[in-house]
Amino acid sequence: MAGQLEQLLAKAQQPTTVAVIAALLIVAITTRLLTGAPESGSKGAHTAAQPGYYVPFLGHVPQMSLNGDSFLAGLREKYPQGIVSLLFMGKTHSIVYKPSLATLLMNKPHSVADESFVSKRLCVTNFGFKKSDLDLFQAFWDEVGKAYNIMLSGEGLANLVETTAKSLQSSIADFVTFNAYPSDQAEWERMAEADVVDHNGEQYVEAELMGLSKNFVAQTANPALMGTDFCKNFPEHPKYVWDFDAGFVLMAMGLPSWLPWWPLQRAQASKRRQLNCLYEYHEALGKWSKGEEPGHRWENLDDISILQKERVRIWEKHEVPTSVRAAADLGLVWAMNANSSPLVYWMLLHIYKDTVLLEQIREEIAPYIKGVQPKNLFGTGISIPPKLETFDIEGLSTKCPLLKSSYVETLRLYVSAWSIKYVQQDTTLGRGDDTYVLNEGTYAHAPHDLHQLDPKYFPEPHEWQPRRHVKEVMGEDGKITVTADMGSIRPYGGGAHMCKGRAFAMRELMMYTAAIVTMYDIRRPEGQEWSVPKTTKQAASRHPTKEMKVWIKRRPQPDEE
Repeated sequence: MAGQLEQLLAKAQQPTTVAVIAALLIVAITTRLLTGAPESGSKGAHTAAQPGYYVPFLGHVPQMSLNGDSFLAGLREKYPQGIVSLLFMGKTHSIVYKPSLATLLMNKPHSVADESFVSKRLCVTNFGFKKSDLDLFQAFWDEVGKAYNIMLSGEGLANLVETTAKSLQSSIADFVTFNAYPSDQAEWERMAEADVVDHNGEQYVEAELMGLSKNFVAQTANPALMGTDFCKNFPEHPKYVWDFDAGFVLMAMGLPSWLPWWPLQRAQASKRRQLNCLYEYHEALGKWSKGEEPGHRWENLDDISILQKERVRIWEKHEVPTSVRAAADLGLVWAMNANSSPLVYWMLLHIYKDTVLLEQIREEIAPYIKGVQPKNLFGTGISIPPKLETFDIEGLSTKCPLLKSSYVETLRLYVSAWSIKYVQQDTTLGRGDDTYVLNEGTYAHAPHDLHQLDPKYFPEPHEWQPRRHVKEVMGEDGKITVTADMGSIRPYGGGAHMCKGRAFAMRELMMYTAAIVTMYDIRRPEGQEWSVPKTTKQAASRHPTKEMKVWIKRRPQPDEE
C-alpha cells in the first residue's frame, strides 16, 4: 500500500501531470470569471440572470449532478424574481419557480412551448416503443390523449371511483389477515414480510408499512382500471412496477441497457416482464373486442374500465400492433401506480404518529365511513373480522377538510413533479416590467417542488403540517365553510398536460387512508418510536431510504344491527 502511494505521489509531481492540473485549474477559473450574467434589460422584457459555472459546455451539470435539490434551493434564495437561466450541455435551460410565471409557462400553447417531446422520448427510453412506432402513434396521439379526459369527470371517473371503493370495501378486512404462514396470507402481506406477534396478551401483525400499504392499494385498485382478470393472472405485477419506478430516471437518461448498474438492470428486467404481461392481456382484449373467445384465463374482460374500453376502441380502429398497445399500457399502469400508491404510506405515517390528529380525523370522517362487527353465527371457534358498512366517498372528499388538507400537505412534501417545455418560438413570461424572454430553441422547466418547499410561501417547509391548507370561506349567504384546497402548489403539473388522473388520485388516497384509519390501530413495535425517515427522490414521488416495521391490530367496531 505504501509503495502504491509513493508511486502516485511521484506521478503527481511529474512535470506533465502538474501542467495538466494547472491547465484544468486555469480553464475552470477563467470560465468562472467569464461566465455568469445578471438580469439584463431595464424596461420591458428582461433576460433572466445566469449564475457562473466552471466547466465549458457542461455548464451547471456538475452542480445539478452533485446535489440538485440544494443547488436549486440556493438559486431560489439568490434570485427571488422567480426565474434563472442555466446551461446544460451547451443548451440554455430556464428554471421557473415563481407560481405566477410557472402558470403562464404551463398555459403556453403547443405551438409556442411544446412538452410532447418529453412524452415521446419516454415512450422509447422507458415504455418499450421503437422509434418507428412513434410515427404510427403520431397519427392518433391526440385521440389517445383525449381519452384520458374520461378520468376527469362524469361516468368515467364515477366508474373508476365506484369500482375501487367496492374493491376496497370487500378487501379492507384482509389488509392484515393474522395468518402466520405466507401461503395463507394476502399477496400484499407477503410482499411486506408480514408476521404475527404476541405482546402482553394482544396479537398484532408486524409488517413493513410502505410495502404493505402500496401493494394493498395496487392490488385492490388496479382491477378498476385493468379489470379483475389482469390482476388475477399477474399478482406479481405491482412488484415489477416498483422495480421499474426505482430505475425510471436512469432509463430516461438513455443509459445503455448493458451498463452493469443494478437499479438500471432490475428496471430493464421489470420492463420486459410487464411488457410480456401486457402483450398477453392485449392479445386477449383484441379477441374479446371482436367477439372471439379470448381463452380460459380471460373470462371477465367486460369489467375493464370505461377508459380501457375507449383505448381498445382506438387500437382496433387504427389497427395498432399488439406490441405498441402493450407499450402504451405500460405508461398508463406506471403512472396510475407510481404516482399515488406510495403516498398512502406517508399519510398513514404522519396521521398515526400524531395521536391527537388521529382522533380528530377519525371524528371528522365518522359520518361518512363506518365499520361494524358482523354477528358470528359460527361459534367462538371462528373469528369474523369487522367490515365497512357505510362508505361515502364524496362525503370524504368534500366534507372532511382536515383529511383533505393532510392529503394536500402530503402532495406538497412528497411529490416532486417537474414540467419541461421546448420553446418553439420566442415568447415572454410575466407582465409589465416583470417580463422575461424565453428564446426559441431553448428549454423551460417548472420544478414544482422548488415552490412547494419555499419558506416564503410555506413556513417551516420541511415539516408536515396537516392544517396548513385548511381555510374558512364565506359563501354568498354569509355562512362560513371550512375547506381545503391546493392553493398555489402544482403536484400534478399544469396546463393542458396536467395529470388526467388527479381527480381519481385524490379520491383514491383519501378513501384508502380513511378506511385504514377507521378499521385499524397501527403502532411502532415495542421499544421503538415513530420517526419520519429520510427520503430519496424517484421519478414521481419521494420514498423512504429505510424500511419501517409497524404493529397492526383491528379496531373494535360496534355490533351490526
